[in-house]
Amino acid sequence: MGSVTLRYFCYGCLFTSATWSLLLFIYFNLNNEGYTFSNAPYPGSQRVQWRFQPRLTKDPKRLLESQHLGSASDQFMKHMPKMSENKLALSSELGMIFNEVDQQIRNAGYQKHAFNVLISNRLGSSRDVPDTRDPKCKEKSYPINLPSASIIICFYNEALSALLRTVQSVLSRSPVDVLHEIILVDDNSDFTNLKGELEDYIQKSLPRKVRLVRNSVREGLIR
Repeated sequence: MGSVTLRYFCYGCLFTSATWSLLLFIYFNLNNEGYTFSNAPYPGSQRVQWRFQPRLTKDPKRLLESQHLGSASDQFMKHMPKMSENKLALSSELGMIFNEVDQQIRNAGYQKHAFNVLISNRLGSSRDVPDTRDPKCKEKSYPINLPSASIIICFYNEALSALLRTVQSVLSRSPVDVLHEIILVDDNSDFTNLKGELEDYIQKSLPRKVRLVRNSVREGLIR
């Protein structure tokens, strides 16, 4: 009797081990296939172990030329018109990770700005902003002769692509005769691309209505 019980016990152990091995094999195979060509949304910390990070796409045909550049700001500045023409904003690949540079940009964006800078860079400076007004507001008429206004945009350590997209949105959606100027107030930012790089872009690519003012000390954005 004891030998029969021991035999069934051994059979049960073997069956249980085989079942768990099969389940683990299926789980890891499905997990690898699910994340080969997509990126998993996670906070982007570099301390996260590698097995929890999204895998890199190995398809060379889907590699964007802009990813060969060394910094996110260079990528945005040099390839902005091309990204707009290709309408990457409407692409399902907008947030996908194609190589290690993409991974670094994405991780650094979450650490510095708490959002996906990789997507922000690929959006470019110009994009269509939907009209979210209430239908009743669309029927309202305004006087033709309105006073001009100055738009003040305060920022501190902002992502360059997001900042320039804000400026371009104001320029493209504001009547020329109403918009007097746009004043960018840098509240003593630390990031290097918000120094000379931003000044060069304003001087070469934006109208004279856009001015940049820098605080020598941190004053606070609400002051």
